[in-house]
Amino acid sequence: QMQNWFCGAYKSMAGEYDITVVAEKPMILQFVPKENAVARNFIAKVTIYFQNDERYLKELRIEEKSGDTTALMFMNTRLNEMIPPGAWEVKADVR
Repeated sequence: QMQNWFCGAYKSMAGEYDITVVAEKPMILQFVPKENAVARNFIAKVTIYFQNDERYLKELRIEEKSGDTTALMFMNTRLNEMIPPGAWEVKADVR
């Protein structure tokens, strides 16, 4: 499901979650597991906050039934920026 949260494949989650638009500018979506969903055993709700320009996520907040909360915040997000080839190289640890 994490892939769906990050990729914006929210329609595919409609069978498992009741989806509500909490705000429109910027967009805030809330997902509450349906009665028959496995996630209902441990997730109370998931809320997705979009950046002001709504091009990407600002925050993904998972509230568990236990009272715990996991918040993933996205800062300095860059869309489709070129990544230098050196970023993918594994450097050998020479001691």
